[in-house]
Amino acid sequence: MKKIFLIAFVIYAIISFFILTGCSLTGFVEDLKDKYIEEYVKEGSEELATPAEGEAEVAEDDEEQPGTQESSLVSYENDFTLMDLNGNEVSLSDFAGKIVVLNFWATWCPPCREEIPDFIEVYNKYKDKDVQFIGVSDEDVSTLRSFAEDYNINYPILIDNAGVIGEWGIRAIPTTFILNKDGKVIFKNIGMMTREQLENNIEDAL
Repeated sequence: MKKIFLIAFVIYAIISFFILTGCSLTGFVEDLKDKYIEEYVKEGSEELATPAEGEAEVAEDDEEQPGTQESSLVSYENDFTLMDLNGNEVSLSDFAGKIVVLNFWATWCPPCREEIPDFIEVYNKYKDKDVQFIGVSDEDVSTLRSFAEDYNINYPILIDNAGVIGEWGIRAIPTTFILNKDGKVIFKNIGMMTREQLENNIEDAL
């Protein structure tokens, strides 16, 4: 700043001299502008550059670094997508982070019919503890919807028209799996499950 005031004072003194002597100022002032004003602009630009560099450093500090934020992608070990009774697509991975009780069954199967009331009650007990029940059958939607209404089934029933039953190696029904929060099978039972057996295995999974 001192240098700027000094330059201004020198210019003022020279202009005053030319006014007193009656000489033309045009060419001289232009030379002064080229020499001193441009130098002032250059110095001002250099001074203004310092905060800009500081801002760049802050931006770099604020920039998200690799590994600082947990990935939103969840690797779900066993997944498939089927339609529910309302025509909506449902995937096992939709329930990532929950314990999943996956029951392969059919309406015409006596032990399947016998265990469903227990499944309904146990689901009511654990649904608020991140436990999700899912039923899978390859019967037609009208048969399954009618059965679900008659038994007041309160968990999703999925229609297997994609060969999921075969892919899971189902040879007899009912067959029930329990999957952990990452979709890994941690329990399998072929045949009807008692309420006590179902609850014990859910507790082990929690």
